[in-house]
Amino acid sequence: MIGAGNVASALAPALNSLEGVDVVEVFSRSLAKAEEIASPLGAHATTSIASLAPDADIYIISVSDKAIPEVVEALPQLSPNALLLHTSGATPASVLAKAAKHYGVWYPMQTFTRGTSLNVGQIPFFIEGNDEATELRIQTLSTKLSPLCYHAGTEERTRLHAAAVFACNFVNHLWAISEDILRQQGMSFDIMTPLIDETLRKALAIGPAKGQTGPALRHDQPTMDRHRQLLTPEQRQLYDLLSDSIQRYYNPQ
Repeated sequence: MIGAGNVASALAPALNSLEGVDVVEVFSRSLAKAEEIASPLGAHATTSIASLAPDADIYIISVSDKAIPEVVEALPQLSPNALLLHTSGATPASVLAKAAKHYGVWYPMQTFTRGTSLNVGQIPFFIEGNDEATELRIQTLSTKLSPLCYHAGTEERTRLHAAAVFACNFVNHLWAISEDILRQQGMSFDIMTPLIDETLRKALAIGPAKGQTGPALRHDQPTMDRHRQLLTPEQRQLYDLLSDSIQRYYNPQ
């Protein structure tokens, strides 16, 4: 496992729990982070990519997208049958071509946070291999963890990743802002639980477009003005941007 961040902290233990699969080594620039994942698995922790064991069957690069080319350049000579994977949603598989004969993508579309429990068996994995035999190897590995395994080429996977950013990362950031606004009044974010639950239930049941509500959709300018008076300049800018987007989306000119 090359990388010891949020994704690796979930995937390494899950892989190691499978029959016939052993995580033998974990790399991180931070030895403490590598050891945090490696020690419970009985794996070796290292801070040197160049000294990775050259005889492993599978190498999984799970680092930030911008660091993948650097990792590829630093890899030692791998065995001819080694499978080299990365877990990025937006990076082409071809970035791995110079380091391995068999390579591909193993992208888990889920949000990962170190130290937070997660049912890996419910994660959809999107895979791509540089040839049919390689993709079958990736699929075989993937379906040991989760039945949700799908082929996705670079463009399709990047589109999925962009959609996931809107559905997860941006939404979560808006929840953080909601929490800040409530905190100003001494209120807990827990009060939003029924609203969040129903919004998600409705979005999945009838689709988010049909489930849209709120003052921007109604063009309720007096309510929106009162909201704006309570917000910080940065919050107001985002409020206006999103309100304008809602009005344009549902009332195209």
